[in-house]
Amino acid sequence: MLSEGKLGFKASAGSQGEGDEAENIENETKRRRMRDDDIGSSIINSTKLLSQTLKHYDDNKEKRHNQLMELEQQRLHLEETRNQVNRQGVAALITSINKLSDAIHALISEKRK
Repeated sequence: MLSEGKLGFKASAGSQGEGDEAENIENETKRRRMRDDDIGSSIINSTKLLSQTLKHYDDNKEKRHNQLMELEQQRLHLEETRNQVNRQGVAALITSINKLSDAIHALISEKRK
């Protein structure tokens, strides 16, 4: 009987040990799932952050490009205006020289008479 008691005890200890082992495996599985969920969430959050950063970068790049194009348009307009003013200045100078020349010719012809 004593050996049966030992066997019975071992059997009950074995069942309890198997229960603990199963519980440990279940707890480890839960921990892995939680860790995997945390890793998955971190990956999703990192992906969202990276996506937002890239979109922000592209938006800023587009904005800088538009500003650069606007500045180039203004530069071209200013250059065109400056060239027009220079042409008008040269035309006015030519007109003044012609008037002075006419006045000199008129003065010379009056003195010859």
